[in-house]
Amino acid sequence: MPELGPGGETSVPGVFVVGDLTGIPLLHLAVESGAKLIQRFADDPAFLNARAPATAEPATDVSDIVDVIIIGAGPAGVAAAIACRERGWSHVLLEATVPFNTLQNYPKGKPISSGDNGALLRTPPIIKDGTKETLLAELKSDLAARHIEVQTGASVSRIQRVGEYLEVESSRQTYRGRRVALAIGKSGNARSLGIPGEHLPKVFNRLFDPQDHAGQNVLVVGGGDSALETAIALAQVGCRVTHSYRKEGFARPKEGNQTIFSNLVKEGRIIPFWNSQIREIRTGNVVLQSSSGETVIDNDAVFAMIGRELPLAFFQRSGIRMEGERFFVWWLSLVTMISFFVMLYFGKKGNAYPVFSLAGAETLWSKFLAFLQAPFLLAHHQALFGAYGLTGYQAWFNPFHFLMGWLGAMIFIPAGCATLFVTLKRYDSLLGSTWHILKTAFLTIAATLFFWVYFHSVYGSAASWVNDPTQCYAGLYCVTMFFFGIRRCLVTPSRYVRLQVAVLCAIQVCLLYLLPFQKIGDSQVFDILIGRHFDPDGWVMRQVFPIGRWTSFWFVLFWPLSLDSFGATTFWTVFPLVQLGVLFWCIRHWGKGIYCGWICSCGGMAETFGDEYRTRSPHGPVAKKLENIGQVVLAFAILATGLHLALKKGWLVGITAAGADLTWGVYLLTIDIVFAGVLGLGVYGLLGGRVWCRYGCPLAAIMHIMTRFSRYRILAEKKKCISCGICTKVCHMGIDVMNYASKGIPMNDVECVRCSACIFHCPMHVLAFGKLDQPDPDNRSRLAIPVCGKDDWRAGLR
Repeated sequence: MPELGPGGETSVPGVFVVGDLTGIPLLHLAVESGAKLIQRFADDPAFLNARAPATAEPATDVSDIVDVIIIGAGPAGVAAAIACRERGWSHVLLEATVPFNTLQNYPKGKPISSGDNGALLRTPPIIKDGTKETLLAELKSDLAARHIEVQTGASVSRIQRVGEYLEVESSRQTYRGRRVALAIGKSGNARSLGIPGEHLPKVFNRLFDPQDHAGQNVLVVGGGDSALETAIALAQVGCRVTHSYRKEGFARPKEGNQTIFSNLVKEGRIIPFWNSQIREIRTGNVVLQSSSGETVIDNDAVFAMIGRELPLAFFQRSGIRMEGERFFVWWLSLVTMISFFVMLYFGKKGNAYPVFSLAGAETLWSKFLAFLQAPFLLAHHQALFGAYGLTGYQAWFNPFHFLMGWLGAMIFIPAGCATLFVTLKRYDSLLGSTWHILKTAFLTIAATLFFWVYFHSVYGSAASWVNDPTQCYAGLYCVTMFFFGIRRCLVTPSRYVRLQVAVLCAIQVCLLYLLPFQKIGDSQVFDILIGRHFDPDGWVMRQVFPIGRWTSFWFVLFWPLSLDSFGATTFWTVFPLVQLGVLFWCIRHWGKGIYCGWICSCGGMAETFGDEYRTRSPHGPVAKKLENIGQVVLAFAILATGLHLALKKGWLVGITAAGADLTWGVYLLTIDIVFAGVLGLGVYGLLGGRVWCRYGCPLAAIMHIMTRFSRYRILAEKKKCISCGICTKVCHMGIDVMNYASKGIPMNDVECVRCSACIFHCPMHVLAFGKLDQPDPDNRSRLAIPVCGKDDWRAGLR
């Protein structure tokens, strides 16, 4: 699918996608999307200022620059043309074949449902319940009555931006416009089976008239609605139907189709072959491979209803990026991100090794040259590391931090400059919207600021306005969450999201920045609120706040996220268990997401900065199996905690003490810094914002066990589900939400973090947060609507 921004805009500024190509297959929603796009243009001051003089007539002269070029005369394209005409905008409606071509190719007599669930449809053209023939007659009549002219036979080969307008090359002529609406649907070639015999004349990818095959032996291949509807139509005219599907059951088709299909199976009119693959098509039979072996079936016709491929060549010629597409700037940005976070997480320790004084550097330029030589200077002054009194794992841990931070900086400087240069050079395609300009400016300023603080603090004199890079990092973390949190609230305007972002930002700012870092005058905020009220040598300060202001992190990032909290004092030997107990009670009522989506700072960054990358999260069985890595990390965390505690208690000596110390250092390096930090944030653009939460977080591994006893679910009204897959697509935890929704099963996947994306983006409002009366480990409940109702903000929709 094309990579779409807010409002359906592609990577080519001014080119928007509407209709089925957005992933929503319902006819009335396609109509609404066409009309809403034109309304979006009407609300855009830049478009209104630049648009052509008002005229409702379609353009025919190649020299005309029209307001809107609409490609595709299906329901969405026609709706957009009607909306343009009503506003008096110049427009042209292009169609490669005939209007409503997709509907024309439906099987004869196919029942049509508007899919409005009783809603009153007002957006023209009006979609009414009926059959293919009645709907086409009404649509064509409406088209004529409204004097909507369609340029048929205009097959579009390319779209390109030329200055302030867009140029559309077609088989008829070249058109120029201010905006382009792509309403072509999934109009590419039929997918190939890739087997011998698929080019025989008896193989079809569309069913026109079931009566043409009455009495024949027919094989239908596929697991979507089109496959089921084909099998049903053929069975109802007396065909002997065999249905092959590669899985053990259907997940995507509508409930009505599945019910009719099941009834025909019971009657023996359809024979299903589950977990099967078609191996060869012959003139008089076909070969199926299933778990029971090969089966040869007599056959007169094969219908391969396995979907259609998108017109990728057209998108590539037009410069429209596809989801998951990797291109030069993308890879360059990835290198920049990872190198920046290597510099940040390894460099934010703030150890000020006197590199500049070793080189006699005093000016900014001489300091920069000394910075470039840092590892080589220190190689001749290794005794400096000993001067810091570093023992145990720190003897190698801190120097390694130093060198890795330097290496990250050395890669980040050229990669960051190159990324910025290329981005500015390709302004139209990479900075075509206000949001992309703001985001690029913010990230550039933030990265430059941290590098400056890092350069001054780690390698010489501390910057005057910041303690060390750690404080700069904490401040930038808060500002980043706030900046991208505003964006999330704007693109997902629900009360649930606004409250969630506000709580996440408040916890981050108050408990993880102001309390440990900020000063008021000469006093730390921690001392003003807590420290000065207790005896420094008393029980509270020694037991509850053993590391002073830094203890605030332990209250938010529970063990095993804060690995050194457990066993720090007697209080912190017991309290982490209390935290887990409270967490279990919360999860029982509200699910794992009560912590991951409302408290945790890692989750806070994922829900704000990572929000626009959520569709890049891996899905499928391999990705689900990799989630078990978290259990391995948890075991590692328990081992490291136990060994570290034994080491502090003096229970280990000699080689066992050295091994325990090494284990602790390796955990901090590989898990805390590399996995949670560098990869957790650095691969947002590659694997989405929840890589650490999903694959590495040891606390999440504990919560997965607790979630088995939770009453929390995402409920689904099965009858309203249209199997569009949007809920699954936007889940950055890789959950196949649609598989639950289409079956009416409350979603109980332990990975759910209560982000509400699947609920908000569902076009049919199928989903809602809900709570069962009691825990249901076997997930047998079929509750569809929460007790509080869907209009309550707690349901996640509003």
